[in-house]
Amino acid sequence: MRISALALLLALGLTACDSADPVPYAAESRTGEATVALGGTTSLDGLSVTFASVVTDSRCPADAECVWAGEAIVSVALGEVARDLRVVDPETRSEEGVRIGDRIVFAVALTPEPRVSAPADVPPTLTLAAYPAP
Repeated sequence: MRISALALLLALGLTACDSADPVPYAAESRTGEATVALGGTTSLDGLSVTFASVVTDSRCPADAECVWAGEAIVSVALGEVARDLRVVDPETRSEEGVRIGDRIVFAVALTPEPRVSAPADVPPTLTLAAYPAP
């Protein structure tokens, strides 16, 4: 009897996993994406975006092994709004987006990645993504 009850609970648990809500900021729901160089301005989903500075970059260098992945924070102007944004994966860190009108904007990539062996002489570029606001 215990085995059949355990099997029933396991089956219910597995079906509950199948009915999970979709991720609100999955890549396929993006309404726009733009890459901009440090000091530059571009358009993202009809919004003017200026990449002002890298506030902090403690990301683990690509050629190192780290205990902590680190993080990058950038300063941007989104239209008339100046904000510091943490560079994140919107599917896992949805609270990091900034609502501007009917969209949510995320900083999704900062390149080049830091390196221990040969720091890049290339100016950083920032990739931002826009999603419809829930």
